[in-house]
Amino acid sequence: MIRKHNKTFLIFDNSITLRSKFNTGIQRTVKNLQYNLDGKVINNVHIKFSPINESWFDRFDFPGFSNDKHILSIFLHIVSIFFHIILFIRTSIFGRLISSFIFFNKTFYILLLHKIYKNNIYFVFSDSNWTRRGYFFLFINKRFFGNKNFCIFYDLGPYKYPNFFDKYLVTKFTKFWNKTYKLIDKFICISDTVKKEICLHWNLPAAKATSFNLGSDLSYKKSMQNFYKVTSIDPYKNYLVVGSIEPRKNNEYILKNFINLLDNNKALSNKLRLIFIYSNSWKSDNFFKTLNSSKYLNKNIFLLNEVSDSELKNFFSTSYALINSSIYEGYGLGIQEALNYNLKVFCSNITVFKELYNDNAIFFDIDNDNHLKDEILKDLNDQSLFNANMDNVLTWNQSALNLIKIINNEIQDTYNSK
Repeated sequence: MIRKHNKTFLIFDNSITLRSKFNTGIQRTVKNLQYNLDGKVINNVHIKFSPINESWFDRFDFPGFSNDKHILSIFLHIVSIFFHIILFIRTSIFGRLISSFIFFNKTFYILLLHKIYKNNIYFVFSDSNWTRRGYFFLFINKRFFGNKNFCIFYDLGPYKYPNFFDKYLVTKFTKFWNKTYKLIDKFICISDTVKKEICLHWNLPAAKATSFNLGSDLSYKKSMQNFYKVTSIDPYKNYLVVGSIEPRKNNEYILKNFINLLDNNKALSNKLRLIFIYSNSWKSDNFFKTLNSSKYLNKNIFLLNEVSDSELKNFFSTSYALINSSIYEGYGLGIQEALNYNLKVFCSNITVFKELYNDNAIFFDIDNDNHLKDEILKDLNDQSLFNANMDNVLTWNQSALNLIKIINNEIQDTYNSK
């Protein structure tokens, strides 16, 4: 006879991070949260990261079921075949989609087993999984099993600036969230700015959303970084631009300002480098046209693709500053990562950057064509040593624990209301 567990489990989705090569801020967030939380038990809550579209043939990699593996294997095969036959014979397309989802989805069986074991389940929609399966899982988890759904929400980019994204992504993202936001019990946003945006966009009550700060671990000694800047071991000052090349990032603004800076200050061509590090790009023909026609390409301006995390750390540790000219962001994780290496930060004066980096950044107005160039020149004439104020910057472990604290409070409120 199968014993009841009466345990509490918290499942995080890592579908896209696990199965893709993307390394955006979302994937870096999921990877670091998983590294700090997966498999742990905090305040009697068992935490597990699992892709919600994982195959049912690999369904036993989950805490709490290993001891009953053989019994459950037989049981699950019988149940899965039963569901598949019953639902597939329905003539409606919806019935067949549900059938396909259930038959091939590992986490559906995990939820079913936990229901049998009388365990409490809470789900965190944490990855960029804006697919039909993502919606079906959230729907089944809430409506069929009666479990709570949390969501780590990153930004409203495709809603606010649809012209910056591929039409397919905009359609997929907006269709998904137009029907899915009602299935979320609590939005946990990555900044207070995003929290306010989604409450206004979907007319959510303030209690429906909260926010937490992301982490960024210190892995380089500030004293060594300061030594690099004082002694000028490398005669060049490297300015980094890290992230995808796309209209929202406004990279062409940086490129034109830097070219203008070198054109009007010939001596700086032996002192400054601009390095773009990116993983993917879209809708940026003008940027590449300007770059490829520049006489500074591969002399003072460089474009690097598919840089590993370890290589990125090397660039951070040997560079002078980071530049971010984004028109819209949910957080700007690259800025925080740069500050951990005590880099100077030049960034656009958008609301979220003012919220998060007001004490540590040199801001410029992207509506002023030459403002970035002017700020770089002003900084070059300033000999004072920069030290980032890291008092409010968290490690990923601290960030992860803060997230769990928010969720635990919600769980406790659920228990108290019963």
